[in-house]
Amino acid sequence: MSQPLLIEHDDGVDRVTLNRPDSLNALDPALIDALNVYFQDLQRNRDTRVVVLKGAGKNFCAGLDLKAAMARRAGQQEPPGVTESLDS
Repeated sequence: MSQPLLIEHDDGVDRVTLNRPDSLNALDPALIDALNVYFQDLQRNRDTRVVVLKGAGKNFCAGLDLKAAMARRAGQQEPPGVTESLDS
């Protein structure tokens, strides 16, 4: 499985790519968790001055992944930390 979030650091600029092109970069728990971790780390990183957020493929982001959201609502298990990310 590929990483849901790709991050490139270059001279004060972070290029952050939502990497779920097959689902139009819809936000599932793994991607939400990865974004949450990235932005929490960014608060401690004084070297980054600019963040460029983009989507892999032809689309930026389709919004919330409804299949994943319905699975969460149905009570299926999620990886540790995902619930906290979705609730924050």
